[in-house]
Amino acid sequence: MPLPTSPGRKRHFDRKHCARIEARLSSSAILVFDSFCLRSPLHRLRSAARGTTVLAWVGFMEDDQQWMEVALQEARRAATLGEVPVGAVVVRNGELIAQASNRRETEGNPVAHAEVLAIQAAAVAVEGWRLIDCTLYVTLEPCAMCAGALVNSRVSGLVFGARDPKAGFCGSLGNLVQDHRLNHRVDIREGVLEDVCSQVLKSFFSRLRR
Repeated sequence: MPLPTSPGRKRHFDRKHCARIEARLSSSAILVFDSFCLRSPLHRLRSAARGTTVLAWVGFMEDDQQWMEVALQEARRAATLGEVPVGAVVVRNGELIAQASNRRETEGNPVAHAEVLAIQAAAVAVEGWRLIDCTLYVTLEPCAMCAGALVNSRVSGLVFGARDPKAGFCGSLGNLVQDHRLNHRVDIREGVLEDVCSQVLKSFFSRLRR
């Protein structure tokens, strides 16, 4: 079966095409989609733009969990400082180039979210603002501000752990990073170590309420 690859640009698949792809994938198949390589079977095909554009494939590789563990370390570090425990790392070609945690309270800075700080550090590491071929791993679904930073920095991929139903803008309240009206879209995978990411947040807020 020809694989839905897109080295230069994203391809669009209607619902029937997506169903055929999912049905024909075997348990040993490897699906390459833009900058992501996922081992099948797929857990789910998520669609954006009213079901016409598929840019998110749910299925995990060992590397996803490895880098999310590093992001979780950052999140736990934030919790010790009294910050909301969110951690983020940026990986390029299998190499960690930046990592950060929330520092909004520590710095008194309203934009010092983990994702923004990690993106800024990654730009320093690559000596440029275009983070092409970079993937950002973050424990919580990015908010609208961070989603905008992902688009503006040209990050290729986003992998997040837990959804944020109150502020998440990468699938929950909206999906800025895959808006077809923008000049850049980010591939998404979600749910990596979701339970662990959620528990870190729940434990933090539980302690605050005591």
